[in-house]
Amino acid sequence: MISPDSTSLILNQYLPYQLANLARRVSDACNREYGLPYGISVAEWRILAHLGQHAEVHSRGLGEITFLDKSRVSRALKLLQDKGYMARRPDPADNRASFLCLTETGIALYQQIVPLALHWEAQFLSALDVSEYRDLLRIVNKLESQLDNMARAD
Repeated sequence: MISPDSTSLILNQYLPYQLANLARRVSDACNREYGLPYGISVAEWRILAHLGQHAEVHSRGLGEITFLDKSRVSRALKLLQDKGYMARRPDPADNRASFLCLTETGIALYQQIVPLALHWEAQFLSALDVSEYRDLLRIVNKLESQLDNMARAD
C-alpha cells in the first residue's frame, strides 16, 4: 500500500470523485422514482424536462444544456419521437438541425412527472436546513465560476 502524501490521493476523499459519485447516485435515484415507472431514460427525461419549459427548442446545443453527448441526445430524441412525446420541424436554414416541441402526449407526461420530481427534490434536500441550502447553492455557483475561469485560462 502506498502511504498518502502529496503524490497520492485517497479516491473516496477526492472531491471530483465525490461529486461525480453523488451526481450519478442522484441521477439513478431520480430515474428509479420517475424515469423507470414511465418508461423513459435519464437522457429522455432531461430532454423532456427542457422541452417542457419552452414552446419550441432548437436541436443545436441540446447536449450542452442537458449534459449529454451528441449520440445520447440523438438516441433520446428518436425514442421520444417514436413514443409520441416529441415532434420535430426541420430547420430550413440548417438541414442537420430541427426545431423540437412536446406533443400533447409529451406535455401530459411532463405534467405527470414534474410533481414527482419536485417532491423527490424536496425530500432529498430536507437533509439541509435553509442556511445550508443557501450555502450549497452559493458554493456550487462559486465552483462553476471557477471551472469557467480555469477553462478560459487553458
